[in-house]
Amino acid sequence: MLPEEKARVKIDKQLTDSGWNIVSRDEYIPNLSLAVKEALMQGGKESDYLLFIDNKAIAVIEAKKEENFLGIDVAKQAENYAVTPENWYGTWFDNLIPLVYLANGKKILFKNMLTDPDGDYIELTEMHSPKKMLRLIGMKSEYGALPRIEEKGLRNCQYEAEVNFENSIRKGHKKALAVLATGSGKTYLACLAAYRQLNYTQTGRVLFLADRNNLARQAETEFKLFDRTEKQQPLNDLYTINRLTKPDKINSDIVISTIQKLFAVLTGQKIDDIDEDEEDEKSSLTLKTILILSIATSIDAFAVGISFAFLQVNILTAILLIGITTFVICFMGVFIGNRLGDLLGKYAEILGGGILILIGLKILIEHLFG
Repeated sequence: MLPEEKARVKIDKQLTDSGWNIVSRDEYIPNLSLAVKEALMQGGKESDYLLFIDNKAIAVIEAKKEENFLGIDVAKQAENYAVTPENWYGTWFDNLIPLVYLANGKKILFKNMLTDPDGDYIELTEMHSPKKMLRLIGMKSEYGALPRIEEKGLRNCQYEAEVNFENSIRKGHKKALAVLATGSGKTYLACLAAYRQLNYTQTGRVLFLADRNNLARQAETEFKLFDRTEKQQPLNDLYTINRLTKPDKINSDIVISTIQKLFAVLTGQKIDDIDEDEEDEKSSLTLKTILILSIATSIDAFAVGISFAFLQVNILTAILLIGITTFVICFMGVFIGNRLGDLLGKYAEILGGGILILIGLKILIEHLFG
């Protein structure tokens, strides 16, 4: 590998670490924050890297091998590119690419041609991100500051969902639906999407809705502990995150709520924390309900017990076998029920009831005609 090629490998990493997607000029992807290699300039010349946000050139990078000290001749070459953009691609300012960088893989020098064209170059410790470059030129972008998503640390389904979501909103779609399997990390994906929208776009606040209070509590904890941020800070240190237990908490950066509580706040109804336990109780099985169900499902066990009284059976052994078998099958039923419940929703209860009716009919027919 030639010295300049080795330097390019390091520069590529510096760019990707700062959130840039690197492509060749034949692989241009609209609406992404891109670093285009060997981009065409006027006079048939090529810039080593030309950086685009919102399909407009924002920076030029002149790359050299490590041994090059990035002197005046390199600076003149880069600055000439900055003032001679092609007229067929967009620019943030007429006939000017505002930011200039000189890089050799070991050192990065920077100049803002917009605010200080005659000033000295500043040495950087890292390449500027899309968000930083927009700040340097005093511009805003709806989604242009969104950096590339690092796949490492994400499940494949989470990565694909976030990439597709951001591509969708860049195209102007205001609604998106992520469909992921149970246990695939949907709440974590919501944390990631919320952070990226709040930090890199003009999004002001995020609302996370849950259908039950226990899920809202879990979501609140996960949002607060989420730390896949620029400096690995917990999300709770960067934004105010609150469950909607009182009307004033609706002004938080991230609001987590049940639909009932949100409706109450929006319609001016009174809510307080005590109501949460009542809501959860209504949405779950009460002790009374469980007792009735246990009696109903134990009628057949009662009948079997009476039968044992007329047979030569070791009662202790029978009780142990029946108890263990019932426990295992009940546990399997709960596990399968959780899965089917997510897939079938309200129809899961209808399916379970139908199965019980069929079992009852089978027993009745056997006793009547067996």
